[in-house]
Amino acid sequence: MGERFTLITGRTKEQGQARHLGKDSCAYQDATSWLEMNADDMARLGIAEGEWVRVQSEAGQPPRGTLPEKGVRARSAYRADAERLVDLPVRTGALPEGLVFVPSGPAANRLGSADTEGTGMPLLKGLTVVIASRPAGQIMQPAVESP
Repeated sequence: MGERFTLITGRTKEQGQARHLGKDSCAYQDATSWLEMNADDMARLGIAEGEWVRVQSEAGQPPRGTLPEKGVRARSAYRADAERLVDLPVRTGALPEGLVFVPSGPAANRLGSADTEGTGMPLLKGLTVVIASRPAGQIMQPAVESP
């Protein structure tokens, strides 16, 4: 069982520099695959610096048993439901309690909403996520897809 937090995403200097090495580079993956959290939130949940947690977003998930609206491609409607889960190591950050940060990249994209609300840009800020301890021996990596 996890606790709900508000997720924000954004660019970091490290992410921007590593992007020029290629999005499949280890430097880019390292720069975009972590979660920043308030120290008091970490203490309350018993999470130590560098420990891996499971992060799950409710963004874009249709209620169970619902079908896509007529005219909506089923692949788009259901793909988001299956990919809203990542495991990330935690860093202590200067954030207010209840707020977490993930750098822009594969992990943030996986947690974001597929619904653009007509803007053409996916929703990546202000999303509700549930953070819990990662089950022992299991890691859901936000890996870059192979070409």
